[in-house]
Amino acid sequence: MSQPVPDTPTSPTGRRRRWLIALLLLAGVGGALFYVHSRLNPLERQMVGRWGYVETYDDGSTCERMWEMRSDRTCCVHNTFRWTANARRAASVEEQSSEATWYIRDGRLIVDPERPLLDRMDSWQFQTFRRVRNTLTGTKVRTDDSWISNGRLSEMTHDSVIVIWWDPDKQIEYSSNRWMRTETPAEAE
Repeated sequence: MSQPVPDTPTSPTGRRRRWLIALLLLAGVGGALFYVHSRLNPLERQMVGRWGYVETYDDGSTCERMWEMRSDRTCCVHNTFRWTANARRAASVEEQSSEATWYIRDGRLIVDPERPLLDRMDSWQFQTFRRVRNTLTGTKVRTDDSWISNGRLSEMTHDSVIVIWWDPDKQIEYSSNRWMRTETPAEAE
């Protein structure tokens, strides 16, 4: 009659038990890291809500920009362009909306559009081509870095913030806008 195999660290049962404990420990550490990383810092909590501003162009056209910053780090970016008539175009209204993720690091607002990987690759290829062409020809055709936008936050209060945007091609800050809170998180619910 055979005797049962003792449950030692080298027995099949002991090895399975060690693997199970290691996997559970790894899952616990991963869950804790995800929880800590996904929590909003105090500045991010202040940004949750709807923010907007109106930009006026030289020809009198306007763009109303509205951002809804959500506590799950997603945001809806909505732009309404009201074009005035001129020699090249008729008066019109154009709307654009997109979803993005956002976060704040080192006093900078980072907004990353949510797009499939192939769309990101097309955008990267287009922007790289434009940058190379600008360098070779000495032209200054703007290449919007639609992958990731980032702006330095300045003068933040409860109901307004100035965002100074960064131009990745020129490596300079190029535009500042005062965003006004249009709705607080409590009003959104």
